[in-house]
Amino acid sequence: MPLLPGILISNLKNQTTNLGLFVFQGVLVAHTIQKKYLQSVLYRCYSDTCLNKKGYRVSENDPIPKTCQYCRNNMEEVHRARNNGNQIMGIFINPDAFSSSLKVHQGVHIKLRDKLSQYLKLGVQYDVVVSSAKEHLLAWGIEPNLTIGARHVQQNIKPSLPYSICKLKEQVQKSCPNSWWSLTSALASQLASDLYPSNAFFHLKVGLLLSLVSQGVSKTPVPILGIGLECCNLFQHVSTLAARKVAFTVSSISGCANGVAANDWFEAGPLLLASNGVCYLGDWSKFGNTRNSIPSQVLSVIESGQISLTANGNAVLGATAIYPLKASVWTFLSSAKTTLIAKAQLRPLIEVFGMPFIGDSGADSEAMSDHILAQAMGINMTPSADLVPDIELKQYLDIASSISVEFTSTASQLLRNYFVASRRERPECLPQSAVKMMTILSECHARLNLRNKVIDEDVILITYLYEYSMVALFGKSLMSPPSNQNTFAVGLHAPSIPQQVDHELND
Repeated sequence: MPLLPGILISNLKNQTTNLGLFVFQGVLVAHTIQKKYLQSVLYRCYSDTCLNKKGYRVSENDPIPKTCQYCRNNMEEVHRARNNGNQIMGIFINPDAFSSSLKVHQGVHIKLRDKLSQYLKLGVQYDVVVSSAKEHLLAWGIEPNLTIGARHVQQNIKPSLPYSICKLKEQVQKSCPNSWWSLTSALASQLASDLYPSNAFFHLKVGLLLSLVSQGVSKTPVPILGIGLECCNLFQHVSTLAARKVAFTVSSISGCANGVAANDWFEAGPLLLASNGVCYLGDWSKFGNTRNSIPSQVLSVIESGQISLTANGNAVLGATAIYPLKASVWTFLSSAKTTLIAKAQLRPLIEVFGMPFIGDSGADSEAMSDHILAQAMGINMTPSADLVPDIELKQYLDIASSISVEFTSTASQLLRNYFVASRRERPECLPQSAVKMMTILSECHARLNLRNKVIDEDVILITYLYEYSMVALFGKSLMSPPSNQNTFAVGLHAPSIPQQVDHELND
């Protein structure tokens, strides 16, 4: 983000017209504070016998009357009769700017007045009805842009699922009848299938998939802390499935992760620009000490679920400068299990992110070796006919994320029992904040399977993921379930990944 909102980059090509009104779709990246403008003034003739003695109103675009059209006396303004309104200048950027395209985009200035200037949120995509003006566009109507899934919920319409998803559900239903985890494992195993084998990094892939489903809901999206050298490639590849992706670098121009309020402007930072999508931080080690301003800002935002704009390093007070966090923050540590220093760095991150998702187990290395060997021999381990295209997977994730869910009493009790027992067994391992993250992850698994109730099986999968992480980082305990295998097998004669996952979780 450039420092000055006036030089933001977006693209208005094919959006403008010289005739009448048109609709512009854009993400609000900056806006001014509300300022007064003159709506209209009253001019009257002070002759008691003139027809213009009551006067008439003149808007800002109308010519100012100098003489009365009836008696030719001078017209005078009635200052007490002035009508004032509120207006802001907003800068919107084309949503395509948040894709992987390398095109240059220029910011579009739109003036919004009166009711249209109220309740606007930075980072939100809007549909704006505008007309052309000299140096900007003038808004005549504005409303948030809704995804297809959100529109179906609003209109109470049952959405139709993509064909490849329906086909996949039929396949897993045949191979794993009555399984609660088959669809999740099938979708997770296909993530980044052109880079990694289906049985590699399964634990991390499930976490990323659930995080994608958490975006666009009312609660805080699921942040992801990964561990492993391959997290970088996997994160970058899977993040393209999000509705929006913003990569965050250390040398951000604004110098602030949240956003900036200065010189009568409110400007969105990376965490706001990534709303309803992924804010990709990359390797957390590049930030250095967590007391540094940028990592401390990020951790504070994730922990509180709120983004406060800053001015000169201090938070700006007021409702207009506080926004809910709507982005999933993804970051990773490449070597957190190897040194004591790395483990010390991991501890404060676990307190905020919850348990990390493991992506560097020895079993994953074996799976990668087998995959490379199979490629060299010309063996296709994952037939392309079974894969869900990215565009249809994005459509399905949009539908799933729009579902409202609630816990059943038994699932809530199961989650509570696990948390209490785990804290007693390993009080130094599982943070108190974990129960919140486990709750959200359980809800995401229910959404992914198009259910509006969180059941016991949703909680079982999340506890399995958490136990996997704690065993990898801190070793086994009395609560750790026995693992029949280090990784899932692939091959012509091997059971499918959903079958193996179902067998593992049932055990």
